[in-house]
Amino acid sequence: MVYEDIDPPILVSVPNLYRLLKVSSDRTTDKMSMSSDTKGQNMDFRTFCPKIFSSISAIHNDENFKELQRRLIVIPFKKIEDLSDERLKQLGTSRATWQNHLINIDAYHWDGFSSIFANFWTKKMAEIYLLTKKTLAKTLSGLSSRHRAISLDLLASGITAGVWASEKEAIVKLKSYFEWYMDETNKYAGIKKYLADYLAIRGFNGVSSRELYRQINIWLDAGWILEKPKPRQLKSLMADLGLVLYEGFWVKR
Repeated sequence: MVYEDIDPPILVSVPNLYRLLKVSSDRTTDKMSMSSDTKGQNMDFRTFCPKIFSSISAIHNDENFKELQRRLIVIPFKKIEDLSDERLKQLGTSRATWQNHLINIDAYHWDGFSSIFANFWTKKMAEIYLLTKKTLAKTLSGLSSRHRAISLDLLASGITAGVWASEKEAIVKLKSYFEWYMDETNKYAGIKKYLADYLAIRGFNGVSSRELYRQINIWLDAGWILEKPKPRQLKSLMADLGLVLYEGFWVKR
């Protein structure tokens, strides 16, 4: 299933969508029940399947969706203008030539793609995949139980399809990804402690937004934090500390 442009307000206003994304990542927990037209009876749905969604919001860094975060495999995107020269070189392009390398999917003829897919994933390939997954379930090591749970199908698919030549190569790639992901999701953990310590000395009530950002800039310049939190992220961090923004000041709820 593919969803486009999912953002935090949608996950809050449509709780069944948030629940669907959480429970259906595991076949053993994918049962969802909804009320039916018949009084006293519910309709049951089995919802397990791969799901892809795009978002311009950093949902994987939003404290309100912790249960979803641990089920995600994140593929980050950037505007071409924001890429470093080193990254552009890795992609075989430059700031002067990148427009020549853009791919327009509408320019391609996609008829027959389903046949190619079906011809590749034959019964024999499916059997190889199942055997690979069964073997990995017994032998896979080097990943935490949390990372292992969401990686097993990915690893089995990649090894079967020849993306990785071996389990060892696959583990190296996955470890590199999870190191990035943990760094990405933990980079605001330090600032939360700095905020708590600062407010404990300064006082929790009546801190102006301007004063707080001035202090954050001091931490940033000193290298104590890696990145300034965006307004929504700062709001979430302060909410965890029991404060809300009211008329330009952070006050106790």
